Amino acid sequence: MNLQLAPLVPEITDATGLRIIRAIIPSERDPEALAYLRHYSCHSSAETIPKALTGIYRA
Repeated sequence: MNLQLAPLVPEITDATGLRIIRAIIPSERDPEALAYLRHYSCHSSAETIPKALTGIYRA
């Protein structure tokens, strides 16, 4: 995969990172739907998350 999750979610084991990864594994690919999983305490805005999650999802 070619996604830029690290700049948005510095700690991948926090609530937002785990929610997004758990959604990607069973094949969720819509950046807007993944951004909806953002935890309220996440420092990244809901507008920047879809931009970073737009990429290539093939293995």
